[in-house]
Amino acid sequence: MGAGMELTPEMIYRETIDGPWGPTTGSPLGARLCWQVNTARLIGDRIDATLVTPGMDWIRIGADGTRRQDLRVTLADEDGEVIMLSYDNALIRESPAFLAALGEGRETRFGDQYMRMVAQFDTGAARYRRLTQSLFIGEGRLAGPRTIEYRIHPSTGSTAWIEPPGSGGACTPTPAPDIGRNFPLSRIG
Repeated sequence: MGAGMELTPEMIYRETIDGPWGPTTGSPLGARLCWQVNTARLIGDRIDATLVTPGMDWIRIGADGTRRQDLRVTLADEDGEVIMLSYDNALIRESPAFLAALGEGRETRFGDQYMRMVAQFDTGAARYRRLTQSLFIGEGRLAGPRTIEYRIHPSTGSTAWIEPPGSGGACTPTPAPDIGRNFPLSRIG
Protein backbone atom coordinates (compact mmCIF):
# COMPACT_ATOMS: atom_id res chain seq x y z
CA MET A 1 0.00 0.00 0.00
CA GLY A 2 1.18 3.53 -0.74
CA ALA A 3 1.56 6.30 1.78
CA GLY A 4 -1.54 8.11 2.95
CA MET A 5 -2.34 11.72 2.17
CA GLU A 6 -0.31 14.25 4.13
CA LEU A 7 -1.53 17.81 4.64
CA THR A 8 1.10 20.43 5.42
CA PRO A 9 0.24 24.12 4.91
CA GLU A 10 2.14 25.62 1.98
CA MET A 11 0.34 28.93 1.54
CA ILE A 12 -2.05 31.31 3.23
CA TYR A 13 -4.82 32.96 1.21
CA ARG A 14 -6.38 35.99 2.94
CA GLU A 15 -9.09 38.27 1.56
CA THR A 16 -11.29 41.16 2.61
CA ILE A 17 -14.82 41.33 1.30
CA ASP A 18 -17.76 43.71 0.87
CA GLY A 19 -21.41 42.79 0.78
CA PRO A 20 -23.40 40.78 0.78
CA TRP A 21 -25.79 41.48 -2.03
CA GLY A 22 -28.82 39.22 -1.91
CA PRO A 23 -30.00 36.69 -1.02
CA THR A 24 -31.89 35.77 -4.14
CA THR A 25 -34.64 34.12 -2.12
CA GLY A 26 -37.23 32.47 -4.36
CA SER A 27 -34.87 32.01 -7.30
CA PRO A 28 -35.38 28.71 -9.14
CA LEU A 29 -31.60 28.18 -8.82
CA GLY A 30 -31.71 28.60 -5.04
CA ALA A 31 -30.82 31.45 -2.73
CA ARG A 32 -27.43 33.07 -3.31
CA LEU A 33 -25.41 35.81 -1.69
CA CYS A 34 -22.74 37.73 -3.58
CA TRP A 35 -19.63 39.19 -1.96
CA GLN A 36 -16.99 41.33 -3.66
CA VAL A 37 -13.36 40.49 -2.90
CA ASN A 38 -11.59 43.85 -2.41
CA THR A 39 -8.13 42.79 -1.28
CA ALA A 40 -6.40 39.43 -1.32
CA ARG A 41 -2.95 38.00 -0.81
CA LEU A 42 -1.57 34.52 -1.46
CA ILE A 43 1.67 34.07 0.45
CA GLY A 44 4.02 31.18 1.13
CA ASP A 45 7.69 30.25 0.90
CA ARG A 46 7.49 30.07 -2.91
CA ILE A 47 4.81 32.65 -3.74
CA ASP A 48 3.71 36.16 -2.83
CA ALA A 49 0.86 37.48 -4.97
CA THR A 50 -1.82 40.12 -4.46
CA LEU A 51 -5.21 40.86 -5.98
CA VAL A 52 -5.07 42.92 -9.20
CA THR A 53 -8.79 43.32 -9.87
CA PRO A 54 -11.83 42.87 -7.63
CA GLY A 55 -13.02 39.28 -7.40
CA MET A 56 -16.41 37.75 -6.68
CA ASP A 57 -17.63 35.10 -4.27
CA TRP A 58 -21.11 33.77 -5.01
CA ILE A 59 -22.45 31.71 -2.15
CA ARG A 60 -25.36 29.32 -2.49
CA ILE A 61 -27.23 28.81 0.76
CA GLY A 62 -28.71 25.38 1.29
CA ALA A 63 -31.92 24.73 3.20
CA ASP A 64 -29.72 23.18 5.91
CA GLY A 65 -27.67 26.41 6.25
CA THR A 66 -24.64 25.01 4.41
CA ARG A 67 -22.94 27.67 2.32
CA ARG A 68 -21.39 26.59 -0.98
CA GLN A 69 -18.86 29.07 -2.33
CA ASP A 70 -17.94 29.87 -5.93
CA LEU A 71 -14.99 32.28 -5.87
CA ARG A 72 -12.79 33.69 -8.63
CA VAL A 73 -9.87 36.09 -8.16
CA THR A 74 -6.92 37.24 -10.25
CA LEU A 75 -3.61 37.76 -8.48
CA ALA A 76 -0.15 38.81 -9.63
CA ASP A 77 3.29 38.50 -8.07
CA GLU A 78 5.93 41.25 -7.84
CA ASP A 79 7.12 40.41 -11.38
CA GLY A 80 3.63 40.72 -12.84
CA GLU A 81 3.09 36.96 -13.27
CA VAL A 82 -0.66 36.29 -13.23
CA ILE A 83 -2.10 33.57 -11.01
CA MET A 84 -5.83 32.91 -11.17
CA LEU A 85 -7.44 31.23 -8.18
CA SER A 86 -10.89 29.75 -8.15
CA TYR A 87 -12.82 27.40 -5.96
CA ASP A 88 -16.33 26.17 -6.57
CA ASN A 89 -15.97 23.00 -4.55
CA ALA A 90 -16.20 24.64 -1.14
CA LEU A 91 -18.38 24.35 1.94
CA ILE A 92 -19.03 26.37 5.06
CA ARG A 93 -21.06 24.62 7.74
CA GLU A 94 -22.16 27.19 10.25
CA SER A 95 -21.60 26.77 13.95
CA PRO A 96 -22.73 28.99 16.83
CA ALA A 97 -19.13 30.28 17.17
CA PHE A 98 -18.99 31.08 13.43
CA LEU A 99 -22.34 32.92 13.41
CA ALA A 100 -21.48 34.94 16.53
CA ALA A 101 -18.05 35.93 15.16
CA LEU A 102 -19.54 36.79 11.75
CA GLY A 103 -22.13 39.06 13.37
CA GLU A 104 -19.60 40.74 15.66
CA GLY A 105 -16.67 40.97 13.21
CA ARG A 106 -14.46 38.70 15.32
CA GLU A 107 -11.93 36.02 14.43
CA THR A 108 -12.59 32.31 14.68
CA ARG A 109 -10.14 29.45 15.05
CA PHE A 110 -9.77 26.97 12.19
CA GLY A 111 -11.74 24.35 14.11
CA ASP A 112 -14.67 26.62 15.04
CA GLN A 113 -16.53 25.89 11.80
CA TYR A 114 -16.27 23.50 8.88
CA MET A 115 -14.85 25.77 6.15
CA ARG A 116 -13.10 23.83 3.38
CA MET A 117 -12.29 24.39 -0.27
CA VAL A 118 -10.45 22.80 -3.16
CA ALA A 119 -8.30 25.51 -4.76
CA GLN A 120 -7.78 25.49 -8.51
CA PHE A 121 -4.94 27.58 -9.90
CA ASP A 122 -4.35 28.72 -13.47
CA THR A 123 -1.12 30.36 -14.59
CA GLY A 124 1.25 30.32 -17.52
CA ALA A 125 4.29 31.12 -15.35
CA ALA A 126 6.78 28.22 -15.39
CA ARG A 127 7.84 28.88 -11.80
CA TYR A 128 4.26 28.34 -10.60
CA ARG A 129 3.49 25.35 -12.82
CA ARG A 130 3.25 23.11 -9.73
CA LEU A 131 0.08 25.03 -8.81
CA THR A 132 -1.63 23.67 -11.93
CA GLN A 133 -0.34 20.12 -11.44
CA SER A 134 -1.40 19.39 -7.87
CA LEU A 135 -4.57 19.29 -5.83
CA PHE A 136 -4.73 21.92 -3.08
CA ILE A 137 -7.10 21.78 -0.12
CA GLY A 138 -7.90 24.82 2.01
CA GLU A 139 -9.08 25.03 5.60
CA GLY A 140 -10.69 28.36 6.42
CA ARG A 141 -11.67 30.69 9.22
CA LEU A 142 -12.90 34.20 9.85
CA ALA A 143 -9.84 36.41 10.41
CA GLY A 144 -11.61 39.55 11.62
CA PRO A 145 -14.19 41.98 10.25
CA ARG A 146 -15.02 41.01 6.64
CA THR A 147 -11.79 38.99 6.41
CA ILE A 148 -11.45 35.33 5.40
CA GLU A 149 -8.28 33.27 5.69
CA TYR A 150 -7.44 29.82 4.31
CA ARG A 151 -4.45 27.61 5.06
CA ILE A 152 -3.82 25.91 1.74
CA HIS A 153 -2.30 22.44 1.74
CA PRO A 154 -1.00 20.54 -1.29
CA SER A 155 -2.13 16.94 -1.18
CA THR A 156 0.82 14.59 -1.29
CA GLY A 157 1.22 10.89 -0.89
CA SER A 158 2.48 8.01 -2.97
CA THR A 159 3.01 10.10 -6.14
CA ALA A 160 6.08 12.31 -5.81
CA TRP A 161 6.57 15.55 -7.70
CA ILE A 162 10.07 16.33 -8.87
CA GLU A 163 11.30 19.88 -9.45
CA PRO A 164 14.32 19.55 -11.78
CA PRO A 165 17.20 21.94 -10.99
CA GLY A 166 16.78 25.20 -12.88
CA SER A 167 13.11 24.48 -13.61
CA GLY A 168 11.86 27.51 -11.72
CA GLY A 169 9.37 25.34 -9.83
CA ALA A 170 8.14 23.42 -12.87
CA CYS A 171 7.22 19.93 -11.76
CA THR A 172 7.40 16.60 -13.49
CA PRO A 173 5.34 13.75 -12.08
CA THR A 174 6.94 10.41 -11.46
CA PRO A 175 5.54 7.76 -13.81
CA ALA A 176 2.18 6.39 -12.72
CA PRO A 177 2.03 2.67 -12.01
CA ASP A 178 0.58 0.50 -14.77
CA ILE A 179 -2.66 -0.48 -13.03
CA GLY A 180 -3.71 -2.58 -16.01
CA ARG A 181 -0.88 -5.02 -15.33
CA ASN A 182 -1.91 -5.61 -11.70
CA PHE A 183 -5.65 -5.34 -12.21
CA PRO A 184 -6.80 -5.93 -15.80
CA LEU A 185 -9.22 -3.21 -16.84
CA SER A 186 -11.22 -5.86 -18.72
CA ARG A 187 -12.45 -7.04 -15.31
CA ILE A 188 -14.30 -3.76 -14.80
CA GLY A 189 -17.86 -3.62 -16.06
